Amino acid sequence: MYALVINMIAGQLDRLETLIEEVRDMKLGAVLLLGNVIAPQQSGVSSAETPAEETYHAAIERLGSLGAPIYLIPGAHDPSLATINRLVKTYGGPAHIHLVHRTTAVLGTTDVVAGFGGKLTQEQPTTDESIHFPAWEARVAFEHLHAYNDVFRSAPRRIFLFAVPPQSTHTDRQASEDQGVGLLTSLIRAYQPALVCCGGPAGTRGVEMIDGTQVVNPGWLADGAYALIDLQNLTVHFKRLVTPITVQSSFRSIVVALDGSAESWRAFELAAGLATRTGAKLTLVYAWEPISAARGQPFFDNAVAQRIESGERLLATASRYVPDLAIEHEVLEGPAAAAIVRVAEAHHADLLVMGARGIGPLRSALGSVSQRVIHDTACPVLIAREPPQNAALLELSAASQERLPG
Repeated sequence: MYALVINMIAGQLDRLETLIEEVRDMKLGAVLLLGNVIAPQQSGVSSAETPAEETYHAAIERLGSLGAPIYLIPGAHDPSLATINRLVKTYGGPAHIHLVHRTTAVLGTTDVVAGFGGKLTQEQPTTDESIHFPAWEARVAFEHLHAYNDVFRSAPRRIFLFAVPPQSTHTDRQASEDQGVGLLTSLIRAYQPALVCCGGPAGTRGVEMIDGTQVVNPGWLADGAYALIDLQNLTVHFKRLVTPITVQSSFRSIVVALDGSAESWRAFELAAGLATRTGAKLTLVYAWEPISAARGQPFFDNAVAQRIESGERLLATASRYVPDLAIEHEVLEGPAAAAIVRVAEAHHADLLVMGARGIGPLRSALGSVSQRVIHDTACPVLIAREPPQNAALLELSAASQERLPG
């Protein structure tokens, strides 16, 4: 038998539905709901038929469909305790629901669940915008249970639910800062529950021991996190919702490297097609390898001019094949891989497209430029390994009897 532990639904009923479908076929012995069913922006309302109440009621109905008993405490952002009590009493589904804030309920044959919800502060709260209490009220509540509640006092095994974490080592840490409540740690040491399930700050999740008590922070369901606990041996299994992968539906900036080779024309063909379909800005880049100045003038200036002219002519030729696209040209000195990466970064490229290998002697480098680009750039890279499909582009690449200057 497993206990399903949930914290911070935050109004995301779609995630709750996904969770229910994932665990529906499991043998659940309990659902432990640690509060904050409602999103923070919905809190602070208490009149009948409010969106917050509707969300809370819908969440209870959905969880109740699992048929396992539900043990819950309020979170800081949930409706008032009076409202939660009313919603619990009006629930008519197959599950038994127990609001265990300041009280207890039996789980199975050996366990007793007790809890204290809401946000805990050092001073008396001064606002009605959320459910919170001075921390000393939690201490008084458990002292009362121990003094007057025979079920609590004689339970073979106790389970505590808190909406906030006790002060501990890592389950309450956010950005390396301690977010826990020291008084809850004292309560754990005083009453020695076997298990504590607690809420925690955004991004926190984990399990640790406090003086023999296992403390579990399941994370936020709003972030897809939850936990399953084997009620026999208290083994904890941290889970995440199976959610569809979101695929980027459009590109804003595509950079394509051209050098005149067949593969680079195929890269241009692919990039132009994507830019046409998605409305992305297309940037064409031609980079030549650095030229040694050792041979002096006028050789150096003539060689640079020749490479600039060749690159501009190549990119102008490419642009004529996609007259409806706004295209930018970048002709610059390399090394080629570094230059291509610089252009991709400058244009905030969502995608970089290039051929697998260049033309002329560079082909013997076994794609060294493309490999370097893949290694150095942060954006996705699409590598073309075949000739273009457009007949005119195929003729252009085949007609290159000599390598472009590089």
